[in-house]
Amino acid sequence: MKMIIKILIISAISVFTLTTLNSMDYKSADFVGTWHGTISNSENEYKTTLVIYEDGFYIESSGSLMPGIYPDTQTFEFDAETNRLHFKYLQIVYAGRKTYTHIFYELISFENGNLEAHYNFWDDEEPNPDFGVLKLKKEGTLDVAESTNIIDRQLVRVVNSMGIEVSPETKNEFLIFQYDDGSIEKKIIMP
Repeated sequence: MKMIIKILIISAISVFTLTTLNSMDYKSADFVGTWHGTISNSENEYKTTLVIYEDGFYIESSGSLMPGIYPDTQTFEFDAETNRLHFKYLQIVYAGRKTYTHIFYELISFENGNLEAHYNFWDDEEPNPDFGVLKLKKEGTLDVAESTNIIDRQLVRVVNSMGIEVSPETKNEFLIFQYDDGSIEKKIIMP
């Protein structure tokens, strides 16, 4: 009898825990802002800056979540039901048909301006951190040492999508900002 009661209590706790994790009250708007951190997998780690706008448009500096050919096609949303961040962009247009890339990260932790999410293709039972991990801090919550490194870096050059060096003030064009610490940022400056 004691064994059955223990199993029932443990099962009830497990169900309560799963319900609590899946019923987070986050919305896409909670992720709007500028985030600094890393995007990594089992082989590589890249510094990145992710900017999410109110309309769902986003830019990301490492290039891991950005289109290679069609700039300005990326959108972001958070799905509270699946607890996943969804990044989408136009990958290919062939014979009039558009093919989009969808990248999903399951939210692992999100508090005090810190975010950790693990790659989760479609709706796998478990996220796959070997394939991808986002660790980000929202701008304004950076440690002093980290913010100093970002401020101290120097711009080396700015190139457009064709690799031609252009002015950093160039508007309405996909730009790649290259810095002396080896980092890059991809930007589109709106008028």
